[in-house]
Amino acid sequence: MLGSRKAFIFCSLVMLFISLCAEVFPIPAEAQKGDWKYIVIHHSATETGNAAIFDKAHRRRGMKNGLAYHFVIDNGTGKRRDGQIETGSRWKRQIEGGHVRQRWLNIQGIGICVVGNLNEKCMTEKQYWSLVWLTKHLMKKYNIPQDKVLFHGKIKGESTECPGKKFPYARFRKDININNKSNSNSKNPKKTKSSQNTRRTAK
Repeated sequence: MLGSRKAFIFCSLVMLFISLCAEVFPIPAEAQKGDWKYIVIHHSATETGNAAIFDKAHRRRGMKNGLAYHFVIDNGTGKRRDGQIETGSRWKRQIEGGHVRQRWLNIQGIGICVVGNLNEKCMTEKQYWSLVWLTKHLMKKYNIPQDKVLFHGKIKGESTECPGKKFPYARFRKDININNKSNSNSKNPKKTKSSQNTRRTAK
């Protein structure tokens, strides 16, 4: 009887300690299904690259979880297909990103990076339609309204030109409109091999 009472007291103290530690040292929030409330669009500001290259670069900068983005849309360099959508480990693990300075937005925001320096050169058409498809797919899946699809440099508190001066802001806003039925099926990335890979990974 005495032993069971001691065990009960010990377990109670352990639970109290855990609860106190959780308040003093917040455990990094893992994004459960439905927690995603924003989509944040970026460019890599590099002419070439892919998810693996950026992952190594981000780890060298001290990011223990590697690639800061959840998705990368390739431009045909780095041994990847033009318009190919790569799924990062943060998305597979459903953990917060590292793509903006403000942590609350890293926790709630899905980071998509388009490979290329969009201050100097427009993204390819294949990249563009992959970005439109992926964004609309995520908007629908997580019930994210269009006004919660953000551009990195236009977020208050962020100091950057990302996703670049040549990003087609007006066209993109029009094409991600859920009610817009004007997108040509011939341009829809779901019809391409790269998009078939996308549909398998963007779940």
